[in-house]
Amino acid sequence: MKNNLNPYGLFILLMILFLAGCSSHENEEGDTPIETNKQERVSYKVAVIMPLSQEGNAQRWKGIADWVEENMLSELYSAERVPVLDIEWYDEDTEEMSGLATQLCNRDDIW
Repeated sequence: MKNNLNPYGLFILLMILFLAGCSSHENEEGDTPIETNKQERVSYKVAVIMPLSQEGNAQRWKGIADWVEENMLSELYSAERVPVLDIEWYDEDTEEMSGLATQLCNRDDIW
């Protein structure tokens, strides 16, 4: 019996399967994952106390916090519950620390 398998057709089929397997789970902008309908967003309020008055510190650390949240969302794109950080920033150089610590300890909404 003669082998009727076309090697070029097999190559094209394998390339299509390879490209379909490499599809992305990101939207057109490429910065956040596509959410499925079953996802529940759970908000966590976090207080961050650090020296923000030094030049560039606030922008750098807020950028890092955004990066962490983006990574969490991209890693958990198929999870049923997705954490979302709501960060409150406090400058330790301008805040009265003992009063701030007492205030934050008495709040139930801060993790």
